[in-house]
Amino acid sequence: INLERFAEQIGLRPRDTSAVLKAHYQVNFFEFINGYRVEEAKRLLASPEFKDETILELIYKSGFNSPSAFHRFFKRIVGMTPTEYRKQASGIES
Repeated sequence: INLERFAEQIGLRPRDTSAVLKAHYQVNFFEFINGYRVEEAKRLLASPEFKDETILELIYKSGFNSPSAFHRFFKRIVGMTPTEYRKQASGIES
């Protein structure tokens, strides 16, 4: 997904879409989308249904194409690594 396609889907021009995201969420489009992807990754990491899948598999399922970008955003937004999050969510002690 990119800004142009997203803007088209919601019926706004890309410039207006960027302005709305900045005004209401204080983020750019890239950060906005990756925030949703991180939330999906958190859901997958915490779900017993996906406990046997690797973090790499869940990275791609949550919409990221780059493991390094995923890890950077995840740590910045959540405050811990995906592995730490998964352990905490499942109740496993380190």
